Amino acid sequence: MSETFSAGAAFDVFKKREKGGVLLSATIAYFVLMIVVVGAFIALGWGQIGAFAKAYTDFMGATMSGDPSVNDPSHPIAQAYFQSMLGIAPLYLLFIFIVYVLLAAFEAAVHRWLVRGESGGGLMGLNFGADTWRVYLGYWLWVIVLTGLYIGVIILAVVGGFAAAAVFGGGDSSGGMIGGAIIAVIMIVAFCAFLYVLVRLAPANAASVGLKKFAFFKGWTVSRGRFWSLLGAYLILAVIYLVIASIAYGVAAVIALGPMFAQIAQGGQPDPNVVMQSLSNPSTLAVLGLLYLVVFAVAMAIYLAFLGVGAKAVRVAMAEGRIGAPAA
Repeated sequence: MSETFSAGAAFDVFKKREKGGVLLSATIAYFVLMIVVVGAFIALGWGQIGAFAKAYTDFMGATMSGDPSVNDPSHPIAQAYFQSMLGIAPLYLLFIFIVYVLLAAFEAAVHRWLVRGESGGGLMGLNFGADTWRVYLGYWLWVIVLTGLYIGVIILAVVGGFAAAAVFGGGDSSGGMIGGAIIAVIMIVAFCAFLYVLVRLAPANAASVGLKKFAFFKGWTVSRGRFWSLLGAYLILAVIYLVIASIAYGVAAVIALGPMFAQIAQGGQPDPNVVMQSLSNPSTLAVLGLLYLVVFAVAMAIYLAFLGVGAKAVRVAMAEGRIGAPAA
């Protein structure tokens, strides 16, 4: 029976398949490797991180105190701040590179399983083969596309603003209001265009993995005629995450700030020390840690579901012959 695509694809990743535990294994491997990478970054850059943290605190403290001289590059605090940034920059750039390569390896493992039905290889499904680098290259194309869209929005707003000022800028308030309204319309249209491109290209990395070649812009072909179904699936997942995260963060806020709320309700002044005392309670920390794990688990599940939407769109497009024969 051939597959069809609808907003119900939001839950496709959770369907039972012939082999269980593939995505769970990849997720665990990704989580463990990320812990190792973050730990190594902290261990190797402990001195630079400490120097940057101190310099940043000093700089922000001087700025908030209203000292204008701190913005002068020759100011000792400003010099220390920029030097600390330069000191940590090489290690940080290496850290970011490794983080995104790991993310690409994870996404490639997910798409290999969901699109091509292939599992295993490397560390619990994660490897640095061709699929990983196709996805990583896709990240760079995403940067280029999003940057281009952002610059385009700014250009449209500036040109629209000048045009509105030239046509309606008669010096009265109505001219300014009309010009402002035109800019607002331009921004709304630009946002809609931005969202449209994001959704249309959402299956791009899944297409590259499914076709076993870099095919980023095949994502546009995959999503042709399915914009609203894709958008609906993504909105369903976004709403689920926001609801669960909002509840968890609300509970965390009540637990952490509850004593301060009680002081305010009684007409007293909020005392931050009361909150610190609450946070030093082991039981409070345990509950907050549990809530964090819940939010993290939900976030990973939603992220997998997001990837699953694109993967199913690619599978259906392959079955329809839009982008080539289905991968064996």
